[in-house]
Amino acid sequence: MRAHALSILLVEDSIKFPFSTLLLSGGHALIAVAEEVEKFKLYGQSIGGSPGECIDKVARQLGNLGSEFEGIHTGAAVEVLASRASPDGHHRYQIFLPHVEKANMNFDQIKGSYLNLLERIKKKEEIIVPDFCASLQNTVARHIASKLHLFFESLSEKNKLPKQLVIGGGVAANNYIFEAILKLSTTHGVTTVKTPLSLCTDNAEMIAYTGLLMHLNRSASIWWKSEDIPDTIYAHARSEIGTDGSSEILLEPRRKLVTSSIHGSQRIRFRNLDDFK
Repeated sequence: MRAHALSILLVEDSIKFPFSTLLLSGGHALIAVAEEVEKFKLYGQSIGGSPGECIDKVARQLGNLGSEFEGIHTGAAVEVLASRASPDGHHRYQIFLPHVEKANMNFDQIKGSYLNLLERIKKKEEIIVPDFCASLQNTVARHIASKLHLFFESLSEKNKLPKQLVIGGGVAANNYIFEAILKLSTTHGVTTVKTPLSLCTDNAEMIAYTGLLMHLNRSASIWWKSEDIPDTIYAHARSEIGTDGSSEILLEPRRKLVTSSIHGSQRIRFRNLDDFK
């Protein structure tokens, strides 16, 4: 996961430590801050599923999306179909957003809700596929945006919010989701940079580059004297990207994001919770 976050340094000289990173793909979703090459702090992650898998599994239950999408990834097909929705199509098939603590996310809950909704609708009426795709895409984007907003608010209160956000992973290729994140970040005074799609999938280049950075930093993780090299080195399937920073995340943002405002060209809106006390 660190290699995914650091791969932006291969192509973008303007990125400096510390920077925030939002990684979204078919296998993960997390919000972290890269403080140094090997020093990351994790502020939020998915506790169930991922945005890419959620969109893919729900869209597949729609059935045949048409011959024009043969050989095209389901997620890309959803984005194209969503662009053909009616003006308010992204509202037609709405569900409740998951209730997850702090900056964590849950895409399994979104997936389950939409699969149940799809089953109920199919028994009663014909599904308007472009509107359904637009609703699914909008819901995923609103869930991500609400958690990213809480992260921004929490670190801003402590004057610890980096002014750069790097977004990576295959889901970052979805322009609707990216534009929603870009608009929210800009409102918070944060510059957003997208990792090129060629570096978003698992690839040897990012792993080699991360190893090179660790070597240049004389990392204790890899910089051993020959006599200190152990006889056995265990490979782990996965490890945490960094230390847990969730204690720094507020239970609620000071300003609640109006998630519907991430759509289209409308400006981002907030509700100040202090006004309701």
